[in-house]
Amino acid sequence: MRSPARPAALIRSRTARALTMLLVLVVLILIMACGGSGSDSSSEFVRVSDSEATYSIDDLLAIDYKVSKTYDVAGLTEADAAYYGFWRSSSSSDPFDYEVRVYPSHAVAISAGTSQAEEVTGDDAVLDRSLSSWPEGINDRRKVVGPGASRSSAQPRYADFVIFGNLVMLCEGRNLEHAREQCTGIVDALR
Repeated sequence: MRSPARPAALIRSRTARALTMLLVLVVLILIMACGGSGSDSSSEFVRVSDSEATYSIDDLLAIDYKVSKTYDVAGLTEADAAYYGFWRSSSSSDPFDYEVRVYPSHAVAISAGTSQAEEVTGDDAVLDRSLSSWPEGINDRRKVVGPGASRSSAQPRYADFVIFGNLVMLCEGRNLEHAREQCTGIVDALR
């Protein structure tokens, strides 16, 4: 005569096996959804990359970056220079604005430049002079949108930024994805 505990143990064993298989299947689906988009990994956005080179304004001018303003970098932690200007990629008929901050090295660009770039990019960018850690050029970091737009309808000009070598570049864009395309374009041109 079989004990009643044996069928219960068998059911628990099969249930555990089925749940394990279901969990494995869910994990595989998540992995494929997150990383298996079928797109070329070289087209993915990379925020920080070291180029093994140290860039200057001359390198930007060589790719037809047009400087509109040179900023005073007092208050821009450890920066050597900062520029506001525009650049037009070969695939676009429209130029886009960029703020380029030049640091002595890639390591300094990361350590000193990241927080101040994060502060002035994206939907929650600091656009108020009194709240900004570096108010120089704050007006250039705003764009006024909408019909009959006023100062109160100012939005951030730069949706994102990249750190490439010793440069921190704030990139204009209609949204995050568009800004990242502009960032990737100017980095590719510098390469």
